[in-house]
Amino acid sequence: AVARFLALPSCPVTRLDIGGNKFGGDGGTAIAYALQTNKSLTSLNLEDNRLDLLAIKILGVALRESNRTLTSLILGNNQLDGKAAAEIGDILKVNNALLKLDLGLNKLGNEGAALIGQAMAVNTGLASLDLYKNNIHDAGGVPLAKGLLQNRTLQKISLRDNMLQGDTAEILRDVALSNENLLSFDISYNDICFKDHKVIEQAVKAHLKKYADGAEERYRREIKRLREQEVRLVETKKDIVAEQMHRVEWENQAQVAEDELQIIRKEKERRYE
Repeated sequence: AVARFLALPSCPVTRLDIGGNKFGGDGGTAIAYALQTNKSLTSLNLEDNRLDLLAIKILGVALRESNRTLTSLILGNNQLDGKAAAEIGDILKVNNALLKLDLGLNKLGNEGAALIGQAMAVNTGLASLDLYKNNIHDAGGVPLAKGLLQNRTLQKISLRDNMLQGDTAEILRDVALSNENLLSFDISYNDICFKDHKVIEQAVKAHLKKYADGAEERYRREIKRLREQEVRLVETKKDIVAEQMHRVEWENQAQVAEDELQIIRKEKERRYE
């Protein structure tokens, strides 16, 4: 029923939390099919629903080919593995509308982490990525970190509670230092030394300070943008009103012409009587 409602052209829902329902692959597939036509939903929580690979594949089709409305997707705790990560990676390579992706508490492993890293190297839209507790070791952490090193749009990353060690940490330090947009970077509960933790923490603090210092200018730009948008909306409204007035005038002229035609027809009928 939920999937059918989402597929309706008139569906008004913008946020949907159906996490923890454990409806399995069939339910997930139905929701994924609905996303191919849905134009309203911006936030979707599908965590802890036992989604299967087919559901993720159909979801991939929707988010690669047609859906650019969804901006937040939570897929945590669905036992997703490397094959699912391949589908998700393909989404991230072409879809820059998605801003938040939560893949925590899955089983992406080293293979999945490497695939996500490849995708993040080219993605320019995602702002928040959660890979909490996905059994990622350095074998997957290193290629993941190399991909993250190419990314400049991520603002929040969580690699909490994996099995990452020094080789990954060395690259993650560069990630934190090079991405000035990064405002939150959780690497806790990994086998990473205090020194690397400190470098990353200090880098993020510096980014936060710079972000705070630039807040006033960002607000000015946003106010300017909104005012320009308001002017365009007013102009558009005027155009609509003018078009409606012209339409009424045209309809009146058409009615006059129709009335005159009726008079002519009646006159002709009288002549032939």
